[in-house]
Amino acid sequence: MINVPNLTERIEVTENCPKVVNIHFPLSYNTCRIIDGQHRLLGFSAVSSELQKMYSLPVIALQDYDRKKEIKTFVDINSKQQRIDVNLILLLKADLDWKKDTKEQKEKISVGVAHELNRSFLKKRVYFGMADESKGSKITLSTIVSALVGNNQVQDTVQKTYRRIKDIFKLVQENIPDYGFQEEGYFGHNQGIRVLLRLIYLYQKNTEVGRLSVSKEDFFNDLGTIMNKNMIKSLDDLYGEGGANSAATLLVEQLQSKYLRKYQNMVVNLNYLRKKR
Repeated sequence: MINVPNLTERIEVTENCPKVVNIHFPLSYNTCRIIDGQHRLLGFSAVSSELQKMYSLPVIALQDYDRKKEIKTFVDINSKQQRIDVNLILLLKADLDWKKDTKEQKEKISVGVAHELNRSFLKKRVYFGMADESKGSKITLSTIVSALVGNNQVQDTVQKTYRRIKDIFKLVQENIPDYGFQEEGYFGHNQGIRVLLRLIYLYQKNTEVGRLSVSKEDFFNDLGTIMNKNMIKSLDDLYGEGGANSAATLLVEQLQSKYLRKYQNMVVNLNYLRKKR
């Protein structure tokens, strides 16, 4: 939103609008004032000219706006505006180009994986934050992205990452069908996705350092034997990202209790693994 002097020679009355008028944006330095959107404009100015040519910025231009009105407008916008849905922000950011190995690039790849999962295992139950979507009990894009990035599951392309995740999801379907990705299944909700990806990360890290010598197939088969209504009730009491770590820990402890010889050396504190290395 900007304040422009002498934007148009004639301001039409409301009754005649909408109406085509000629407007004039001054090109000389320091002739317009930005009322709101300074950071967006500065960010846009920092990207390459080639990238700028690919996009347009929407602008609200006000003519000869009083200074006091500028201040009031700025305060109103920034005190009363609603936050943009974080899921929509991730979706929009995925349209941009990011440097390799940055967090933003990993998030972009994760968004692509979420689209693949939405078409396959999750059967159009991913919430992307679009205006025409109903959130309901859907799995949010932000959950999938944060779980993939936070548990180091992102490869250098969407295809490679999805292949890895597809194998994991297939093992859940085959070995834990009653609690899988259907709407009523434990792994068919946000917390279930967080717990699943935390579990696979723990499995991978323990396998890498030789503390675990169990195949993924056996791991998920064993996991299926401890998943029951009582376990689900205990897991449901643990929510949020912190709760996901606690839920993964609980499941590992149950595996150790039932299959001590297989899992006695598996640890959930990854700091311990780093110190040992």
